[in-house]
Amino acid sequence: MKAIHIRDVDSLVLKRIGQLARHHRRSMQAELRVILEEAARRAEVLETDTGDDLIIVQGPSAGNYGRQELYTDDAR
Repeated sequence: MKAIHIRDVDSLVLKRIGQLARHHRRSMQAELRVILEEAARRAEVLETDTGDDLIIVQGPSAGNYGRQELYTDDAR
């Protein structure tokens, strides 16, 4: 099984995860595993195809696109 190491976790986050672990009578490691598994299950639901397609097009070269460049009405 793979392992992860997360740096710079806020101390308040660690304290609250510890509280959750004690409440559920689990170690912090077990609590974090449950949290990650639940997040992964929710992400799986998000993977369903909505039928919407994102189409990306390449426009002309990058440049300054102010009002004058976009509209031909002389900013009226």
